[in-house]
Amino acid sequence: MANYWLTGEPNIKSGNMFIDLGCLVEVVGFKATNTHNYIWNNYATKDFKVYTRNWEYPYHNGHITHSNHASANNKWTEVLSATLPDSRGQQCNVETQVFLINSTVELNTRITRVVWLKIESSYPDTIGGGLLYFEVMVLPSSTACDTDIRVPG
Repeated sequence: MANYWLTGEPNIKSGNMFIDLGCLVEVVGFKATNTHNYIWNNYATKDFKVYTRNWEYPYHNGHITHSNHASANNKWTEVLSATLPDSRGQQCNVETQVFLINSTVELNTRITRVVWLKIESSYPDTIGGGLLYFEVMVLPSSTACDTDIRVPG
């Protein structure tokens, strides 16, 4: 997914972005390119976290349904906590960073439909954070759209 996103009004140092992937996928990592807000050089994300929603998806008549919205399995689970390098002053040369999910993260947490990106902080002397690019990396053959994948419970 390509995008350009800033945390909002000036001096809002944190922000949230929710990404609906359209179907269940096994997430293996993320690619992110920090922003500097073009010629103004006044935005740069420092610390961020990524969460997935750990839902169970039982199949009924061939369709996925959410099991119990109040269950312990219906929660956001942190799968990544990372820091992006300061992007200010780099013109168009900001490198895309690759972040892989630790293999110890449970499979039922890595299989998700929705990803929550939370910018925790921005660099000093900036107005806020943001991203020039963010991509959810998935295993190509592990989607509920294409195969009969079941989240272990």
